[in-house]
Amino acid sequence: MLRNRVILVTNGASGIGLAIAQGLASHGAELIVTGATQAQIDDAVAKLGFYATGALADLSKVADAERLLARVQATHGRLDVLIVTTATVADLPIGKITESAFDQMFDANIKGVAFTIQAARSIMGDGGSVVIIGDHVPGTHEQGMGLRHAAKSALRSLVEGWTTDLGEIGVRVNLLSECSATSPVGSISAASNKELLFSPRRNRFSFEPSSSQREIIEVATFLASDTSHYLNGVELLAGKR
Repeated sequence: MLRNRVILVTNGASGIGLAIAQGLASHGAELIVTGATQAQIDDAVAKLGFYATGALADLSKVADAERLLARVQATHGRLDVLIVTTATVADLPIGKITESAFDQMFDANIKGVAFTIQAARSIMGDGGSVVIIGDHVPGTHEQGMGLRHAAKSALRSLVEGWTTDLGEIGVRVNLLSECSATSPVGSISAASNKELLFSPRRNRFSFEPSSSQREIIEVATFLASDTSHYLNGVELLAGKR
């Protein structure tokens, strides 16, 4: 399904990013994963096999994102699929929000995503796919979730705009929001949130719920493949709810 496809998975050396990378590797993808430490990267590459490489990168820093994608271009010549996994950041209620907490939320979930995709655009082409992995934010506003809701809303708006920007070069972009409380992606548990399997909101769909991460991996693999060529600018919800 993905043989000889060059795929970059950010934060792919641990957690759900690594799980997704392992699923992609089983389909023959050539992988590049990023991580926070060299030991973490070495361990991940050993698990992913011969066609995997790793890179240290803090993608909240624009220079790191640009350096990473320049390396991908130098070693592979192109990028077919970009999977961006957002980072876990604690939320705070109004009255307790600090400048540091605010910056961390938007650096991890907006700035890092935007500049990584921007850096990747020049080496992606027709048939390419961008998949953004994040946690699902329930429709109801709970106490202390203001920043998380703001970041997710901003990301959804950006994706809508990017469907046009990336569509010009034949690249699709979609969101995959995972609802499992067991994954490091997102600290908010959505397991007890009784959402409908189909949301009437535009461009939002949901797969049948599963209690394992396998669903996340399968949907990410689907979005990375040409099988999902008809999906662009949508948010898919997957995992335990």
